[in-house]
Amino acid sequence: MVRWIWVFVDRPRERFEESAAFWTAVTGARLSARRGDDREFATLLPPEGDACVKLQGVREGDGAHLDLEVDDVRAAVAGALDAGAAVVADHGEWAVLRSPGGQAFCLGPWSGAVRRPSPVEGSRLDQICLDVRPPRTTTRSRSGRR
Repeated sequence: MVRWIWVFVDRPRERFEESAAFWTAVTGARLSARRGDDREFATLLPPEGDACVKLQGVREGDGAHLDLEVDDVRAAVAGALDAGAAVVADHGEWAVLRSPGGQAFCLGPWSGAVRRPSPVEGSRLDQICLDVRPPRTTTRSRSGRR
C-alpha cells in the first residue's frame, strides 16, 4: 500500500540554487538544509502540513520523478516487477525502478507523513502528470482498410 508520494523536481546541479529560488517562491515553501553526499537534495517545507516536494540536483537531464513510500518495500518492488517495471538500483531499504514506459521512480519505507500541505494562493504543488505515449496500434475499419 502506498502511504505517501513525494514529487522530486530534478534539475541540473549547476542550476540548483536558481531552481530552489524559483520553486520556493512558487510554492510558498522554505528550503530545508541541503543534504546528500554532494548536497544534491533539499525539501520544500510548506507553511503547514507534511512536506511532499523535494528538489534534486542531477548530473544529467531534468524533469521529475516520484518516490512512493510503502509499508513493505520488498512486496512493492515485487508488485512493480510483476507489472512490468525494471530495477535500476536496489539499495536494500529502498529501490530505484523504471516503469515499462521509461519513467524512473523510487520505492521506500513510509516515514509517517499523512497531512497534505494547504494550497498557497489557490494552488498546491503536490503531484505531477506522467505523460505516456499512446500504444502503437493500427486500427482497421469494418472494410478491412486502415
